[in-house]
This record gives sequence, structure tokens and C-alpha cells, in this order.
Amino acid sequence: MLQFPPEYTIPGYRITGLIARGGMGQVYAAFDETLQREVAIKTLLPGAPALRFITEAKITARLPHLARSFAEPFAEPRPPGSG
Repeated sequence: MLQFPPEYTIPGYRITGLIARGGMGQVYAAFDETLQREVAIKTLLPGAPALRFITEAKITARLPHLARSFAEPFAEPRPPGSG
């Protein structure tokens, strides 16, 4: 199974595994260190249509359930030592 590259991190999150991958990108299981909860993080492949991702995020945000995302929608993984 493809894993999140260990040399990259997303500040505040611990990546625990890959949930799925498709034409737009990958979805990773993670743990939000601040809110102490399990989350899913979707990453886009280079060249993937960002507007489609934004539309999907807006639709998901309208859903009245507890799984709503409060993460920064455009956070980028950072290599070690980059800040």
C-alpha cells in the first residue's frame, strides 16, 4: 500500500495510512494533534483541477454531520526543516 512520503509532514497532523487514491489525488487517514481526533486529508496530484476540489469542499461543508472538516483546505506538505 502506498504511504504518505515519510520525508513530508503536515503540521499538526500525524499521517497514519492511505485510504484511497484516484484521478485527482489521494486521501490519507490522519490524526489531528490539536483537536485529538481522527481525520481524512485529501491531497491533489500536480495538475489536478483545484476548482473541482474547491467545489467538492463547498458541497461537503453544507452537510449537517459531525465529520465536517475544520482543517486548512490548502495546506501543503512540507519537507523537514522547511518551517
